Amino acid sequence: MAECRDWQSTLFPASWNGVPFFVARDDDSGGRRVIVHEFVHRDDPFDEDIGEAPQYFDVDAYVASDAADAEANSLTAAMRAGGRGVLVLPTHGPIRARCITFRRTSERDRAGFIAFSLRYVRVGANSALASVLSVANLVYAGADRLGAAMAEAFAAGVAVTARPDYVVDAAVSGIRDGIAVFEEIRKTNAVDAEASAAIGLRALELGDGLSGMFATDEGRRDAAGELYAIARDLGDAMDPAAAVGAFSEIADYAVPVEMPATGTTAEAAANKAEALRVVRLAALATYIEAIVRASYPSRREAVTARADVVERCDFELERSTGARLNDVVGAITDMRGNAADYLSRLMVDLAPIVTVSANVPLPSLWWAYRLYGDPTRAGELVARNHVVHPSFMPREFEALAS
Repeated sequence: MAECRDWQSTLFPASWNGVPFFVARDDDSGGRRVIVHEFVHRDDPFDEDIGEAPQYFDVDAYVASDAADAEANSLTAAMRAGGRGVLVLPTHGPIRARCITFRRTSERDRAGFIAFSLRYVRVGANSALASVLSVANLVYAGADRLGAAMAEAFAAGVAVTARPDYVVDAAVSGIRDGIAVFEEIRKTNAVDAEASAAIGLRALELGDGLSGMFATDEGRRDAAGELYAIARDLGDAMDPAAAVGAFSEIADYAVPVEMPATGTTAEAAANKAEALRVVRLAALATYIEAIVRASYPSRREAVTARADVVERCDFELERSTGARLNDVVGAITDMRGNAADYLSRLMVDLAPIVTVSANVPLPSLWWAYRLYGDPTRAGELVARNHVVHPSFMPREFEALAS
């Protein structure tokens, strides 16, 4: 017999930009924007789908404690602050949103209990109109923001004060693992020679000074930030396609370690997990930047890349819970959205793939001239279909539509 789900243990603690509250009820509304066109002397209307409608979240929230008035003031101030933020709802998890309205209610006979009616809208595009290149720049800016948020979260998240040496060493060894991983990528891939030498020297210096950096918050921030910068600079010095392959593997497989139950052993495991988060986020940011720099011969490749970006970002978002990681969650969400937007805009101008068939095998030169009027594209047909001999194309093969 299957065990019943322990719902309380799987719900997210609700908050807005790190300020906690309780939820009595929340509504999620959205849909599609459909324009119905009606024509004179025509019985059938034409319905035009012009995209997804805004997604709204209506929340009945409350604070309840002896300090309810102070908690309510903190929540009110957070909602009045304006700007985009992170809304966490019990069954949704972190959501990038903007507060539209709120109403605060208190009753004479319910001292210590203050209710709120809140309305949020999910964050959409970063700008009303943007070119493909400007959206790509948003991805790069998002990587800068993620690096800063990650370093701050790492400095605050590792347990080092008055801890045994092996607890601190667990975090140090996790960063060393990251150095080793990125050095392996540098040594086994084609990297710009000048950049490779500089990156190798930085990695060596970081490794030599790592142990002494963990005594202060600033040192821990610098250690995480430098590892993050090394990964990004390495990705910049590589062919984008090679960087996508190399760094996606690190983002996928540098998974958190399992936590022992109690004591300093648990703290050591938690420290190692925090360090591995730094490695994953450095690889994830570098991977997404390489995705944006890469070339795509057809829509199919761009669609696949977009799906992969979203899946890898969601993998990390599922592992980033708690108010301390709100800025990290926001930065990942923005990078995911901007990268997907970039690829969506890019694929509009990319040719779709079609299937070509013939009764007999014909040379790739013949097909290149027949399809494109350009025999120099014969190699493209051979490469796309993994043809053994260019004089004998298969009877059925794939080709770009234009």
